[in-house]
Amino acid sequence: MSAKKVLTVLKKYALVIAAFAIIAGAAGAAYTYLFMTPVYEARAQILVNQEPEEDAAPAPDWKQTSRILTRTMSLLRVRQFLNRSSRKQA
Repeated sequence: MSAKKVLTVLKKYALVIAAFAIIAGAAGAAYTYLFMTPVYEARAQILVNQEPEEDAAPAPDWKQTSRILTRTMSLLRVRQFLNRSSRKQA
């Protein structure tokens, strides 16, 4: 089959090809939206034992450090709970 014949066939059925592509894309989007479970993932890094800079702000007091630690621990517990519950659903 020559290139001219291929182009003629593609031109003849261009509307059918475009419609099929649009319908397939819409079906794929609908399936993804309706049936697939979203996966949420987050990462964080904490820098510890950093050398203090001369012009750095003063270190927080122990109450503030305790609040930050408490908040971090509660966030870690929530993440562990979410990981366990997402494994049960899968």
